[in-house]
Amino acid sequence: MSYSVGFTLPEHIVNELDLVPEQAWQPAGRTAEGKTIPEIRRCPKRYVARELYRTLTATMTPNQA
Repeated sequence: MSYSVGFTLPEHIVNELDLVPEQAWQPAGRTAEGKTIPEIRRCPKRYVARELYRTLTATMTPNQA
């Protein structure tokens, strides 16, 4: 996977994007909710960030925090 300008995405990002549910990629429903296109583009990024945060905090012990 690469950007339209030719930059290659790191492999770990491509793997994380595979985990994003399909409904996160559908802008039609999101615009009906009143979201702008930039907000719609941030939805999958926020989803990945939330999942990553949950995973990291679940694996940490109290003395690591």
